[in-house]
Amino acid sequence: MILARIIPLAGFVGLGILFRWKKLLLPKTIEELKWLLVHVLLPGVLFRTFLSARLAPGLAAVAAAVFGANVVMYAAGLLLGRGLRHGGRYAPFLLSGMEYGMLGLALFTSLYGTARMEYIAVVDLGHEFFFWFLFVPVFSAREQGSKGFPVKAMLTSPINLSILAGLALNLAGVTGAI
Repeated sequence: MILARIIPLAGFVGLGILFRWKKLLLPKTIEELKWLLVHVLLPGVLFRTFLSARLAPGLAAVAAAVFGANVVMYAAGLLLGRGLRHGGRYAPFLLSGMEYGMLGLALFTSLYGTARMEYIAVVDLGHEFFFWFLFVPVFSAREQGSKGFPVKAMLTSPINLSILAGLALNLAGVTGAI
């Protein structure tokens, strides 16, 4: 059963390799698809994930632990980066954050279906808050040469807004109506 679910995934990866090798998509098209993924599709998936998540008080500790682990890994990267001759500024970003949104949710739902997304959502919540509310805004600001914490970018991100909306509606108890 698992093999039947993995084969299509391997096929899509192979198709992506073929597309790149044959140059079937223009760079502009690839950028447009990335924009669509980050600004429309991923926010939709994350909204649904957190709208349907089983939010029990005991599970908040799991989310907090995952968030905390990412912060500890980021701090370790800051310390490690000081001792590196080259690329030290990237150490905190290389040591923290896991890939849940673009890859993890896609793999999980392809193996277990969207009806079981609530199980990964509990672990994912802590990671998504770390990744989208801290990691991405700080990384983007540093790459652009900005100083300070990018509050505006954090508060206007479609991904962050979808996470907050899904959680808010879930906590308001309107999941069934939606």
